[in-house]
Amino acid sequence: MVPHGSATRSMILVLGLLAAALLHPIAACVPEERTALLAFKAGIKADPQNLLSRWTANGDCCSWGGTFCDSTGHVTILTLSPDPAFDDDTYFLKGTISTALAKLTYLQRLDLASLKQLSGSLPAALGALKNLQYLSVRSNSLTGSIPSSLGSLTKLTWLELGVNSFSGIIPSTLGNIGKQLQYLSVLQNRLNGAIPTSLYMLTGLTDLYLSNNQLTGGISSLVGRLQKLTDLDFSSNKLTGPLPSEIGTLPNLGFLDMSRNALTGSIPANFVNLKNLYHFWLSNNKLSGQIPAKLATNLKKLITLDLSNNQLTGPIPQGAPFSTFPASAFAGNAGLCGNPLPACKR
Repeated sequence: MVPHGSATRSMILVLGLLAAALLHPIAACVPEERTALLAFKAGIKADPQNLLSRWTANGDCCSWGGTFCDSTGHVTILTLSPDPAFDDDTYFLKGTISTALAKLTYLQRLDLASLKQLSGSLPAALGALKNLQYLSVRSNSLTGSIPSSLGSLTKLTWLELGVNSFSGIIPSTLGNIGKQLQYLSVLQNRLNGAIPTSLYMLTGLTDLYLSNNQLTGGISSLVGRLQKLTDLDFSSNKLTGPLPSEIGTLPNLGFLDMSRNALTGSIPANFVNLKNLYHFWLSNNKLSGQIPAKLATNLKKLITLDLSNNQLTGPIPQGAPFSTFPASAFAGNAGLCGNPLPACKR
């Protein structure tokens, strides 16, 4: 699943690239690129949905399933989309990603998402695809480290590596991609180490998903540089230290999830300025102190709230929309009181 509201932006980018590919008459594909694609096919050991059935040695690779070319016959898009009606993993393409794809130097979009059984490593050679704007290998079985060479892809607007089994650290070189990168997801892997401060230099980001890993250390105050963020999800890691007050300066933030970490300190008072926030989860941390009173009335767009299982104290702020949330949103804080929990003792 693409997290939250990002599917629309992904589709807009797809349509733009497809339009560019279809505006001009298409020549027969470049022989070297056909060879590269056939090398990719050779690494595929099972194709039960016949996604690559038209990929033949004598065929025109510009007319194969999943490929699009420009007017000179260079492959600009490779996107393999499985039939989502199948739930059993045995019905999905199985194999590895060939380094030969690095020879598709005109490639702008590489989408190998949700193929389930793509395994092995993500080739470092893909860092040579200097024209790549979109890279997704989400929901596969890829292992090994995230290649530091991806930091060379300075035209990327979308980088999606989530729901795999990548291990090791998040490469600091990803911060070199540049401010045109809008979407970055490495969620649900086996990544460890600290969050590289270089990620906070990606000032064009609207979506940043690092959840469900084993990341450690604190959250840098440099997060305040990401002024375009709408979605920020660091949940289900091993992060420590305080919540930076700089998060409260992000004017477009709608989705904030820091739950299931070991964060300490209080909820910053300036979080009352997050007036576009609709999802606010801080549960299962070690946060203490009182809930800022104006959160109850300032966060008028709030739909989901979970502050449970912390060390918060004092009265729960009253007023809409806080009054609409159940006791479970505040449970597990022994020092909290007031509606919807038992009344505060005088």
